Amino acid sequence: MRPFLKLSLLTMLVCPGVVARSPLSSVDPRRDSVKQAMVHSWNNYKEYGWGMDSMKSVSKTGYNWLWMNLTIVDSLDTLWVMGMEEEFNEAKAAIADFNFDPDVYDSLFDVTMRIIGGLLSSHSLTNDAFFLAKAEDLERRLLSAYNTPSGIPYNDINPKTSAIRAGNTNLAQAGTCLLELYYLSKHTGDSIFADTAANVVNAIVAMPHSIPALYPIYIDPVNGVPTSDTVSLDSCGDSFYEYLVKTWVLLGGPESTSEDAGKYRGMWDDSMDTALQLLVKSSTPSQYVYTTSMTSGVQDDVMGHLGCYAAGMFALGAVAYNDSTINGNHNSALYFKTGEELARTCHATYASTKTEIGPEQFHFVSGSDFEIKSPGYYLRPEVVEGYFYMYRYTHDQTYREWGWDAFVAINSTCYAPAGYSSIDNVDSRNPKLLDDQDPYFLAETLKYLYLLFSEDELLPLDQYVFTTESHPLAIFS
Repeated sequence: MRPFLKLSLLTMLVCPGVVARSPLSSVDPRRDSVKQAMVHSWNNYKEYGWGMDSMKSVSKTGYNWLWMNLTIVDSLDTLWVMGMEEEFNEAKAAIADFNFDPDVYDSLFDVTMRIIGGLLSSHSLTNDAFFLAKAEDLERRLLSAYNTPSGIPYNDINPKTSAIRAGNTNLAQAGTCLLELYYLSKHTGDSIFADTAANVVNAIVAMPHSIPALYPIYIDPVNGVPTSDTVSLDSCGDSFYEYLVKTWVLLGGPESTSEDAGKYRGMWDDSMDTALQLLVKSSTPSQYVYTTSMTSGVQDDVMGHLGCYAAGMFALGAVAYNDSTINGNHNSALYFKTGEELARTCHATYASTKTEIGPEQFHFVSGSDFEIKSPGYYLRPEVVEGYFYMYRYTHDQTYREWGWDAFVAINSTCYAPAGYSSIDNVDSRNPKLLDDQDPYFLAETLKYLYLLFSEDELLPLDQYVFTTESHPLAIFS
């Protein structure tokens, strides 16, 4: 097991509002290969799927499911970050006359984190009011989803008519709105957005829950009650907890005087302290740290690729508010250690397969660490996201090497005629290409890999916070 970073180094690292640069900050020339992967994906999208949400990267055709130019909007900030100015301007022009008003029922969760988030990050990076106006116009048509008896939003909404469709939701779908809505209030001057987000959190806190600071992930938004007692930091719960600490960072972190900021940070601390007792375990014999879901007191010992986001979340929470901070959380050393060890676990899931790519889900088994539960790989970013955070906070070259290994494996295994494709089995010598490229591959996976090999000054973590879709927003001064 690699030694943990000592807290004395943590106290030297970046906190919001404090500029601290390491002499190790540097560009790794391998990032040019990542950019070439983006060029390959983008050029083929332009040729075969322009204006469509997603790509069938083997059969060379686009298809819609949000009906909102999703690949274009989700990729805007990646194009900007990689210096692809011509392509960025083409993307902006493509949505200039687009109203984001399909007459269909869409997922509030996806529209918020992908479309609203993509537009707001473009505003944050360029200060171009065009993007803010587009986001505000769309968000006002989404507000009806939050008008429920409980205050927990419905997830199905028609962006054209604002009509909602009742149905159950989950914790992540309900709570993944704080960053986007607080940003909108800050930059439009209208408090309705932040007030809406705050009401969602209040409704979640008011929901019956038997475990302090952990909230059931399956919810009836009409009555504001859980439909089961399952709790998890993984799928269906993940980004709610992620947004608590990240909204605290967005609002100014330790320097913020916002009551909401202090509330969200306190909630996150309480949630993580409880999670460390009930939802974080280690395997035998290798002591891989992992997260587990729990239903009726029974842990399932299953972790997903999605759950690897927690490596970065724990590290961010530790570094931004460490033990040396006045009134800081004195579990921050443990938080950082947990993030580091989660990154090690997620790397192990990659290194253990024939393709050297990690599976969708893995099951931990006493005495033999883990086994594959769901063997597909869907171009997900969470593992390299964890490497990005850990590298920025430690400058340990191990994380760049792990990231390069992941990129080489993805590039050789998932490369398709018109982009990249999900695969059916990471533990096969000849996995099948599933003919699907989700836009988050461009928005997240390639962006995090590019940033992993970039200098710290490109989107520094004391100035930007990343949404769950990897859209950077400038921290409020």
